[in-house]
Amino acid sequence: ISLYMPEEPYAYAPALMSDVSRAYSGEKLAPEKYTSFDYALADSEFKNSGKYKESEKYFAKLLASFDSPTAIPADKHDDPEQGALAEQEALVPKKAVDTYCRESGLTPNALFLAGSFYAISRFAANREVFISTISSGRGDVKLSNVVGMFVHTIPLTMDFSKEMTASELIKNSSEIMRGSIANENYPFAELAAKYGYSTDIMYECQIGVISDGGEIGGHAYENIPMSSESPKFKVSLVIAECGDNYIIRVRYNDALYTGQYMQTLADALAVSVRTMYEMPDVSVNKISLIKEEERDRLLALGQGEKADISVKLLHKMFEQAVNKAPESTALIACDKKLTFAQLDDTANIIANELISRGVGRGDRVVLLLPRRSFYFAAEFGVLKAGAAFIPCDPQYPADRIKHITSDSDARFIVTTSDKLSEYPAEKSLDIEVLLAGADTSRPEACVQSKDLAYMIYTSGSTGKPKGVMLRHVGICSFCTPGSGNILYDFEKSNIQAILSVTTVSFDLGLKDTVGMLVNGKTVVFADEEQMNDPRALTALFEETGADAINATPSRYLQYMEYEPFREVLGKCRLIVAGGEQYSAALLKKLQEKTNARLINTYGPTETTISANMADLTGAKRVAVGRPLMNYTEYIVDADGNLLPEGVMGELLIGGPGVAAG
Repeated sequence: ISLYMPEEPYAYAPALMSDVSRAYSGEKLAPEKYTSFDYALADSEFKNSGKYKESEKYFAKLLASFDSPTAIPADKHDDPEQGALAEQEALVPKKAVDTYCRESGLTPNALFLAGSFYAISRFAANREVFISTISSGRGDVKLSNVVGMFVHTIPLTMDFSKEMTASELIKNSSEIMRGSIANENYPFAELAAKYGYSTDIMYECQIGVISDGGEIGGHAYENIPMSSESPKFKVSLVIAECGDNYIIRVRYNDALYTGQYMQTLADALAVSVRTMYEMPDVSVNKISLIKEEERDRLLALGQGEKADISVKLLHKMFEQAVNKAPESTALIACDKKLTFAQLDDTANIIANELISRGVGRGDRVVLLLPRRSFYFAAEFGVLKAGAAFIPCDPQYPADRIKHITSDSDARFIVTTSDKLSEYPAEKSLDIEVLLAGADTSRPEACVQSKDLAYMIYTSGSTGKPKGVMLRHVGICSFCTPGSGNILYDFEKSNIQAILSVTTVSFDLGLKDTVGMLVNGKTVVFADEEQMNDPRALTALFEETGADAINATPSRYLQYMEYEPFREVLGKCRLIVAGGEQYSAALLKKLQEKTNARLINTYGPTETTISANMADLTGAKRVAVGRPLMNYTEYIVDADGNLLPEGVMGELLIGGPGVAAG
């Protein structure tokens, strides 16, 4: 015998199976005393009852903090109307679940609901979870053997903002389920109207509802599920029995999700459930969704290449470059050209002048200077004096400059004579006065690798600009060539000069200035007018022979509107981008125009310029690449737990480049 069962077997299968079994046993079936029609009459009067008001209050409280149901972010973006129903599965040992539930006095439904709540919370990156379930609607004993559709769609919610153990989560899940079922007669249409309630994620527990088959009146039968090929919901989590296991079936719209992503969800739910019954006293926020065999692979994937940093003070790296090629050109600026020896001598003069004024280890010095040759002498001069420099663009708004100079607790502000009067006399220093010194000897300030090298003030998109404190060891690691640092590994043998167009206050600019100088390369320092004029930059490229450039993606797109600039880009050997999202459109334009090495860089200011680099020279899509040398990176949830591959979370970056504060 084959029985074709509805997609939701709890709708009327229990009553139907009871009648079929009795009929096959020869029992005469009596007419129903309470019918679907009687139920419909009672349901129509529900709105006038006290229970209606009680249910209304219950759901108002349950959904008070939600604007919409929880959704798992899609990893595909096809037309959902054209999507087909697909399914992925994972198994959980039935004996272990049943033993835990029997000993704890809880149900498998409560355990799997708790696991579902937790997995969804992590996949959706939201501590508050709002999903749906379907109840049979047969809570009234009069309906237990009535053939009819009494199902109700009801909301379920969970709040993970409060600490709780796994066992407490399971108990809370059980209470939420009981509470919603107790109020299941409240009309779904009214929930939808009042709370924007829709069903994105459906949880269905079919444990004990119906078996895969059995025997009726001496005849064997099998149940054949009838299901639509079209998905009803974005995601359904169906829990059922399957031999010696419970099976988790993740059903989904394949226009929105890939099979790999949904298999990850099924596996994560299984891991969540196993962790809860194996360690019921564990804090929920410490539960990882990673399968044990995946953990080592993900940890290895997040490790950048390890390498020793031979020089851990930035100014010492520069002095090493000076010693190697003192007469090579270090800097081409609008006011003059300097060799490495000349730049070093000028930096030493500034350092000795600062030291004579009391500057030393732990001090901070603001550099409020135009784009002239003395700018880099000032940077290295501050470092040689044992202090940290704070770059500040004079073109910034006055309020921003004032905030940086006051918030940074700077010992001095080094600026030009025309700006001295804007700051306290005891804190302001004229760059020309410092340059007038005569002592070119290299000072030996007491500095350690963990000391600050510089501070960068971020854009202030979340409020006032904040100063990020970066250490010598971090920027030295970043600037050290090696196979785990594709930018400087390439430039050491392939380029001669890089055109710098980025404001000194943006840490992206350190990549093409300080980073290149300490590696013995020439920096072509575009002035304030040139950096914003593609015509002037084109001329500067041609005059200096620069064969590399570093800029933001948006600036490239702006420059490339000018055809002659596109032509000089075609002669470059290295084109570096960072600071913004690198678009597919830019990648296509550059690949069509140049054979240069294309490098995309990524990383927050707090990780010392960049934490990742990707070679996009022959790439078909944009990527940020692997962690740089000596960095570690992991995708974690809000509590620091490693997340499965493909699940969105927070990027946890470690290594010497992480800011001191």
